[in-house]
Amino acid sequence: MKRISVLMMLLVLTTPVLAAGEQTYGYFELLGKSWFLVALNDVESVSEGAVTEEGAVTEGTRLELKVVEDEVSPRRFRQLWMDALAAAATSHNLSHFQQDLDTFFSAIKGPLLKGDNLSLELQDDATVLMINHYDHAHLSPDFLALLVDSLTARIAPIPQLRQGLLGLIEPQQMRVLEAAFHAEEIPLQRISQTSRWLRFPGKTRVSQL
Repeated sequence: MKRISVLMMLLVLTTPVLAAGEQTYGYFELLGKSWFLVALNDVESVSEGAVTEEGAVTEGTRLELKVVEDEVSPRRFRQLWMDALAAAATSHNLSHFQQDLDTFFSAIKGPLLKGDNLSLELQDDATVLMINHYDHAHLSPDFLALLVDSLTARIAPIPQLRQGLLGLIEPQQMRVLEAAFHAEEIPLQRISQTSRWLRFPGKTRVSQL
């Protein structure tokens, strides 16, 4: 117990303090290319216990993904996330989230295109998945923590992304990432296209709690 307490103190002392409500950014890069720009919103201050003994941010109310690759197929989207989650050194049991993962992946009814925006936001007792501003699924409240913990764990699948989401990069670089994330609005035609996915059968709303 003493060893854990000492480790927690070291993490607080060696990790920059993020102000409540801060937004951080980074690139989701696998297989030698960038797939998404990632934003973590409403990051809690690490001085208030937002870092676990493994070094992961456990608080944060919204995780956003902006597609930067020209096209990401549903199959590729699923594989990217499964590879990242499998490689992350987290304490989560993925089998516990199998229903959530199936719902998360099945919400992508067609190819994601450059500029598409996906967000997972903690609202009341659910993690709400939105695709281009439309609510597509409700997942268990712990699902957001699973993704954030996996991306920010001390042994993370994408070290550069972890650095960005934890605010461990230069402020100038963070501003560049922020500008890139907000550079373009999603065309109304594209919003209409992805909203049609809601007409497909199999839209599932679940909460495992």
